[in-house]
Amino acid sequence: MLGKLIKYDIRSTWRDFSGVYMSILLGVLILPPLFNHFNNALVNTVAGFIATAIVIATIVVVVVTIFKIFNTNVFSKQGYLTMTLPVTSSQVVLSKLLVSTMWIVLTGIVSIIGMLIFILNMNTTPLAEISAAFQKLLSVIDSRGVLAIILMVVAMIVSAASAPSGS
Repeated sequence: MLGKLIKYDIRSTWRDFSGVYMSILLGVLILPPLFNHFNNALVNTVAGFIATAIVIATIVVVVVTIFKIFNTNVFSKQGYLTMTLPVTSSQVVLSKLLVSTMWIVLTGIVSIIGMLIFILNMNTTPLAEISAAFQKLLSVIDSRGVLAIILMVVAMIVSAASAPSGS
């Protein structure tokens, strides 16, 4: 039954997040042609700050949307109907937590892809430097690094789930 809960949670929330992901990708695709006409370090820095601000704002919007969806799906009339399903309340909360985690991870992936697209379209950094920096990053993240990243994500989820709710 948990699988069905997850499926329906994804179905009910994908529209909220698809627009957010499109805003990241459109922002990083529209900005480089606007700023490539100027060969100025200050203009390129401003463009980088704008692209970073788009990604950060999108991450904030995703987190706020996740809280709004959780509040609506658990504490409103829809939540009342959800709690009448033949599942335990812990399964409902676990389903919401897993789907929210999926959206947060997907937001991170889309943000990284967006920033890579932005960097490649700005044509200010040679591709050799970008690939060297990426190779250095991959050498730092070996098998233990992947485990550390997984543990950090789990720690963030647990701390967010165990944080006292303010009202």
